[in-house]
Amino acid sequence: MKPPQSRLVDAKTVELLVTEGNGQLDRTTFPKTTIRLYVLNDGGAVFVFPDGRGRHYTSYNDMLEEYRATEESAGAGNDALTDLFPSAKDFIERVPQLVTALPRLIDVEASTLDATESSIDAIDAAIDAAGSEPFLAGDVFQSLFAYVGEVVRRAIGGRWDLLSQDDGRTWEPDVIDAQGNRCNLLRVYKEILEHGEEGNLRAFVHHTIRTHRREGRV
Repeated sequence: MKPPQSRLVDAKTVELLVTEGNGQLDRTTFPKTTIRLYVLNDGGAVFVFPDGRGRHYTSYNDMLEEYRATEESAGAGNDALTDLFPSAKDFIERVPQLVTALPRLIDVEASTLDATESSIDAIDAAIDAAGSEPFLAGDVFQSLFAYVGEVVRRAIGGRWDLLSQDDGRTWEPDVIDAQGNRCNLLRVYKEILEHGEEGNLRAFVHHTIRTHRREGRV
């Protein structure tokens, strides 16, 4: 599917687009997020992020079609896991290689990705610029997932584990904290899917680290 045409816009442009386009608030498409979505009278749409910035889509229908297609993929169960993690059972062994490949795959300076929590901002910025779809492709996603997992693992003193699904053929990588609790890192996919342009990966990583550090001290 060809990505819908869109562009990032500042808060002033958002206000202008919504006012001049007689924007109607869509309360149904993203009911559980802090994103506001306005449908314009020219058939376009504007995402409005909490800081007032936004993303302007030339076609609301194209944007909605992309979102629904990606959402269906996210709910496709084990087939989706296979697509997201082509490395399957070799994922943990390949984590260093996958992490090393990430800067090239997302066009970010390698020195920026230094395995710190703050380095996630560079990934958010890359998603902000390109949209979420390129980051959900298997080769990119598993490298991004490996990097985010390493940031979390190092911060909480955790370890990688591979969780077998019921079919015995598909595997879900995750980080386990010092108490043996899962970090549920597959939520990274949902964060990119629903909040990509808003930049919630940093917030997700911060919350995960804070939660599992606290649990680890109990």
